[in-house]
Amino acid sequence: MGSAKALAKEIVMSRKAVNRLYENKAQLNSISMHLGESVAIARTVGHLSKSAEVMKLVNNLMKAPQMAATMQEFSKEMIKEEAIVEGAGDEEELEEIRARLARVRS
Repeated sequence: MGSAKALAKEIVMSRKAVNRLYENKAQLNSISMHLGESVAIARTVGHLSKSAEVMKLVNNLMKAPQMAATMQEFSKEMIKEEAIVEGAGDEEELEEIRARLARVRS
């Protein structure tokens, strides 16, 4: 009977040890996930800082106020060009009308 009691005690202790191992495994998995999250956050921060640097360089290269002024000047020139083309088209129509009138009169 003493050996059965000792064996039962060993079984209980083994079950407790197994439960502790499961708890440790869960804690290690949790730590692993947190480390993975930290690595992902660090990578994201690195990529965002590189992106910010690139945006700053592009902004410096673009020189937005100068580009806006250039675009405004370009727009004015396009309006002038359009007016000239319309005027030339009207002139051609007038010449055609004059030619037809001359033919009718002759």
